[in-house]
Amino acid sequence: MVRYLVSTCERWSCKRCGASVINVDKASDPHEWEVATGALNFDDAKGLEGKLDRVQLWVADVKGDGGAVGWINKGRLKGMDRRWQSRRSDVVSDETVKELMTPQARVAGDDDERLQVQCRCQCVQFEIKRPDKNYNGGTGKFAACLDACNSCRIVTGFEVTSWTVVPKDCIVIAPNLDAFLGDGSRLGHYQSSSNTSRYFCVKCGAAVFYYRHGTQAVGIGTGLLESTIEGAVRVEAWLDWQKVSKELWSDESSWSPHLVWFQEDAVDAHFVREVAEGMRLWEKERGG
Repeated sequence: MVRYLVSTCERWSCKRCGASVINVDKASDPHEWEVATGALNFDDAKGLEGKLDRVQLWVADVKGDGGAVGWINKGRLKGMDRRWQSRRSDVVSDETVKELMTPQARVAGDDDERLQVQCRCQCVQFEIKRPDKNYNGGTGKFAACLDACNSCRIVTGFEVTSWTVVPKDCIVIAPNLDAFLGDGSRLGHYQSSSNTSRYFCVKCGAAVFYYRHGTQAVGIGTGLLESTIEGAVRVEAWLDWQKVSKELWSDESSWSPHLVWFQEDAVDAHFVREVAEGMRLWEKERGG
């Protein structure tokens, strides 16, 4: 296990695959232990369904655009507690969530030609540059999606992961991408299947790259993208949160036609269905 300290919280991840496993908050008395839900395993068919008392915390960190708050639990407070910061902070109302999820700040950063990508400890840092204006159906943005597949879940520790598909020639790293991927002082490498490699920060454990061998695009963890707007974590000046086309994904064997990929793999089917429905409703309200 690898230990990384953030303020009073110890974060522990797997040294071999990078999966987040446990957080220990030493500011609490007694210390609070948090286990990553993607690392939990139940033998019965329902998995995690109905076994967790879920709560959304630290909504304040995504105040720039709401992040996924309007997708989780279909954006409703009913059935899942939701707080601005810790469990003792104020509740975030449904009306506030709707305001957060509006695209009012989305245009900021549209003219930037480079976007910084970095992990928490900044051991991993690089940039991506904009694709052609006609890229991705004329959006000129990279496709982004949520993923509930078993492989992503157990190799990250999270039930739902988030990736953006970026062509290799849009990734700006010195001296080059291949050399960076081979730098073991920065990136850990784990081959999760015969044709799939995953890369993570060896210091803080952040999931960085998902790569299908032989393809011309790489999945990058969207949480690492540094928006020019504080708390605008969907980074809509650069990302298009729509269904990813087969052409962009480059590997038809692993492609999914849904907004949330591989829902059938979910260890909490109800939770993931509600997220997917929240995304669908959000897209519909935007005229998608």
